[in-house]
Amino acid sequence: MVEAKAIRSFTVGWLLSEVIRQLQAKFSDRPIHKDYCFKHVMGLKMRNATEMLDYWLTQYERPMTPIRENDELEILYSGTMRTH
Repeated sequence: MVEAKAIRSFTVGWLLSEVIRQLQAKFSDRPIHKDYCFKHVMGLKMRNATEMLDYWLTQYERPMTPIRENDELEILYSGTMRTH
């Protein structure tokens, strides 16, 4: 786990790669889901936030400074992801 203060120096791209890494670890024992759960991750979006912050999360080189410690994020998947 990384402390909130340290996270502010990381980029949005780093956060997205961490999400994908954790999905890979979580589903590594389920071959059916393994192929689909992280290969179709498109990005992240804020839960209950403005479009401006959602747009910020599409800019992978940007720092994570606008994201606060208790903000909740959602994973965005491509429309081609299989559900079973």
